[in-house]
Amino acid sequence: MTRTIPLFLSSAPVLALAGLLAGGCVIDLGGLGGSASDTGTAGPASTGEAQSTGDAPTTGDASTTGEPGDVPPEQPPAPAMPAGEGIHVAPTGDDASGDGSPGAPYRTIQHVLDDVAGAGAVVLLHAGTYEEAIRIRHSGLTLQSAPGEHAHIACPVSIDEDAPILCVEIDAETAGVTLRGLEVSGGFYSVYLGSQWDYDDSPLDNLAAHDVLIEDCVLHDSGRDVVKVPAGCDDVTIRRCEIYNSGKGYPPETPQEEKNAEGVDAVNADRMHVVDTYVHDTATSCLYVKGGSIGTIVERTRAERCGDLGIVLGFDTSPEFFDLQANPDYYESIGGVVRNCVVADTGLAGIGLYAARDAHVLHNTVIRGGTAGQAGIYLGVATQDYAPEAGRPANTNPTIVGNIVDQSGLAAPVCFGIRHSVEDELGALSGLSGPATIADNLYFAGDAPCLFDDRRPDSLYEGTDLAAWQAHAAGFDAGSQLADPQLTADGHLAATSPAVDARAATPGVAYDIDGAARSGSYDLGADEL
Repeated sequence: MTRTIPLFLSSAPVLALAGLLAGGCVIDLGGLGGSASDTGTAGPASTGEAQSTGDAPTTGDASTTGEPGDVPPEQPPAPAMPAGEGIHVAPTGDDASGDGSPGAPYRTIQHVLDDVAGAGAVVLLHAGTYEEAIRIRHSGLTLQSAPGEHAHIACPVSIDEDAPILCVEIDAETAGVTLRGLEVSGGFYSVYLGSQWDYDDSPLDNLAAHDVLIEDCVLHDSGRDVVKVPAGCDDVTIRRCEIYNSGKGYPPETPQEEKNAEGVDAVNADRMHVVDTYVHDTATSCLYVKGGSIGTIVERTRAERCGDLGIVLGFDTSPEFFDLQANPDYYESIGGVVRNCVVADTGLAGIGLYAARDAHVLHNTVIRGGTAGQAGIYLGVATQDYAPEAGRPANTNPTIVGNIVDQSGLAAPVCFGIRHSVEDELGALSGLSGPATIADNLYFAGDAPCLFDDRRPDSLYEGTDLAAWQAHAAGFDAGSQLADPQLTADGHLAATSPAVDARAATPGVAYDIDGAARSGSYDLGADEL
């Protein structure tokens, strides 16, 4: 059976570590079936094998069901729980004479994955650089740096769409895989989750990697996306990671509009959770979850210096990647939550909603969002490849409360924008339909006026008068204010900020960007003093 690697699914602080250490990494894009050694067991060393295949969720993270009004409780930061025993691999080891013990480690990761490890195994990588692309074919497997050590899986940057290097690939037939404490660099994608999405109308029959946990990892310098989560890869958690330098395969003169290289690109990935993570310096968008994804949570995450979008629920996806049984209207995102995040210096929208239903944007701080266009908070439209069968719904029933948008320093700052467009083939497309809960936000643009822009014909408004903005449509931005939030460079509040204690407790919000518990009246934005 052949595998198809979907490269494009639509038409449309840890210190950064040193750059890529190039090596001769290649990956076989041939048959999907595992080798005869896939059922192999470990040698004399302890394997840490479990009986479970990992089919049950492995992270215990809260998620939404996508039902209207459903906002899961925010959980405190999860503790690190690295395994201490397993199959040992070291750059000084030997695949022929090693037995996987601490004193006789193996040399290469793929040798262990193919010929030693089985389902539920723990593979411990000792300090050093492993110049190999790897493919994980066992459910329940944990691949991590040995406790107290730092392992780096390094591949050359790849931009060849016909033979992409997948630096760490998690096979479509696996569940419950964990990557922990690793540095991964290079590849077309640095981390790729396998999917056999077959473009038909029965997506529940498709195999896809699921229940994947990526924690305490540094992922960077990919040719295109750093982390790619294709259609059907559900229950993926990324926590306490640093993700940066996507799109390193593009020549320096490449126009921005010709780039497609996100920090995290997830398509139709239900219950995805990104938490306590830092995404920065991406060629295009820092993070989006689209294609009909249900129950996304992005929280306590920083997104900075994003070439295009910052953090987005939905965007623009080709129709064949939607699950029409769960989502017949082609919503790009259902029941997603973005809370307690700091987003700074984005080319396009700081926080965006595209064809999202029942989204919650709660207590985020946006700084200089949309330097090249759009707005700090932006409700956009999806064209979905202009396909006649696609739904292209407007954003519906969003809740946008308790946020700070500080556009200081921008020449033409747009604080909040709602798009409306009329396309020759498609007719009218709107960024918002029906009622919305928008309240208790704080806007500021320094010496320039803060622009509010609603392009919908029935509620057209473009201006800098907050009171007029609030009155132009029913219920808009009640309790919101124009004032200097007095932010530090990293988005924290001064004690004298008007954002302090400015709102009663918000359901679904319990912590701030630093994981500190909120109590009493809440501060606006991502920080709680």
